[in-house]
Amino acid sequence: MKGFSLVIFLTGIGHILNLCFFPILTLFVSQSEVVSIAKIDGALALMISIVGFGLNASTSRDVALLQDPTSVIESTQSSKITLSLVLSLLGAIWISINGFDEFAFAALFAPILALGYENVLYGLGKPVLAAVASFIRQSIPLLILLALALIGVVSWEVYSFFILLFYVVAAAFVAELCQARLFYGVRQDFFFDYLDAVIS
Repeated sequence: MKGFSLVIFLTGIGHILNLCFFPILTLFVSQSEVVSIAKIDGALALMISIVGFGLNASTSRDVALLQDPTSVIESTQSSKITLSLVLSLLGAIWISINGFDEFAFAALFAPILALGYENVLYGLGKPVLAAVASFIRQSIPLLILLALALIGVVSWEVYSFFILLFYVVAAAFVAELCQARLFYGVRQDFFFDYLDAVIS
C-alpha cells in the first residue's frame, strides 16, 4: 500500500507540475521566451516518441516474460541509439543548411533522449522505482526551472540544458537499478526491431 501511495504521489506531482509550469512561467518570463521554451518542449517530446516508437511497450512486455532482461535491454537500446544517431546527423545537417529549428535541435540531441528505459522497470514489476525515475527525469528539472524563473534567468537554452541533464541522470539511475549499461553500440538491423515492435 505504501508503494502504491508513493507512485500516486510522485505521479500526481508530475502531472501538477506539467499543468502549472507554463502558466507560472508566464508570470516571470517574457511571452516570447515562454513561446520558445514551449516549442522546444514540444519538439523534445515528439523526438522522444519517435525514438521510442513501438519499442517501449514491447520491451516492457518482453522483460516481464524473461528471467534475465539483459538481452532485451541491449537489443532495444542499441536500436534506439542507432536511430537517434541517424536523426542527430540529419538534425545537424538541417541546422547547418537552414539555420536553427526546434525540431532539428531536438533531433540533434536524440542520442541523449534515447538513453532512457525506465519502462523496463514496469516490466520487472518495480512501479515505485519507475515512478522515482520518472520524477527525476521530469519533475526535478521543472522545479529547478521554476526556481530559476523567480530570478528571471530562464531561457530556452537553460530549459533544454536541465531537461537533457536530468534525462541522463534518470537513465543512469535506471541502468544502475537494472544492473545494465547506460550506453550501447549501434545495431545494423535496427529497423527490423522497430518493425517487429509495431506489428507484434
